[in-house]
Amino acid sequence: MKEPLLTLINSHNAVVKALEDSQLPVPEKSLFSAMTIWHKLACEGADITHLARENGIDAKCDMQAGRITVYGELN
Repeated sequence: MKEPLLTLINSHNAVVKALEDSQLPVPEKSLFSAMTIWHKLACEGADITHLARENGIDAKCDMQAGRITVYGELN
C-alpha cells in the first residue's frame, strides 16, 4: 500500500507546486475565493498524510501550502 500512497503524495505535491509556480494574479475582490483553493489543498494534504501514517509512512503536511513531506526510510 505504500507505493500507491507515495504516488498520490507526489501527484498532490505536483499540483501544489504548479499553483505556486503559476504566479497567477488574483484580483483583490476575489482574494478570499482564491484562498479556498489553498485551504482545500491543505485539507486534502492532511487527509493523505493521515492515510500515509496509518500505513507506516512518516509524513507531515504544511497546512500553509498543502505540501506533504515524507521523512525516514520507506521499507
